Amino acid sequence: MKLAQHLQHLAYDPGVSPKGGGLPGLDVLKKVIGSINLFGIIATVGPWPFRR
Repeated sequence: MKLAQHLQHLAYDPGVSPKGGGLPGLDVLKKVIGSINLFGIIATVGPWPFRR
């Protein structure tokens, strides 16, 4: 049981944090990918009420 709790703790907090700065443009890329994903979800779920 103790091992399972330890593994669960590692899964939620591995103790690794990103460096400040990161790759240039990474924040913009994340926003673009998020927008594409949102569009895909809306395009997929939107027509559901009209299905027969």
